Amino acid sequence: MSLRLMRGFPEYLSENGWEVHVVCSTGPGLARAQALNGAVRYHGIEMRRDPALIQDIRSLMAWIHLCREVRPDIISVGTPKAGFVGGLAGWITRVPRRVYHQRGLRLETSKGTQRLILELTERVAIGVAHTVLAVSPSLRDVLVRLRLSKSEKIFVV
Repeated sequence: MSLRLMRGFPEYLSENGWEVHVVCSTGPGLARAQALNGAVRYHGIEMRRDPALIQDIRSLMAWIHLCREVRPDIISVGTPKAGFVGGLAGWITRVPRRVYHQRGLRLETSKGTQRLILELTERVAIGVAHTVLAVSPSLRDVLVRLRLSKSEKIFVV
């Protein structure tokens, strides 16, 4: 799914002189992307969409290992799970710039314990990011209203 969300963006960065590494869950989409674009390096790290404590710890460790190996100047994450796991790994390994691309809040349609877990993961993802990119002014307003982020940290794409 994340490969579809950022279609064309890694290639654009690569064409403009960036060394680009893309992290996404393993699967057929990863293999197709690798075959189509040799200029971008793809790394498969299994990340489940729903909270899964043991798998999330494994994902975090894989992200930390990758960040230590690649030593990125910037990390840009764009899904709730990558925001949480990848953002946290970037913070732990002291990646100089961390950006979280916020496309929506899954927690808005959740209740009970599920909502609390999703809210906590969003707080961590936003908290470890230097910048939050929101896809709309209304999403920016919700992030501020729910006190997930200060308004000056959020920029609308």
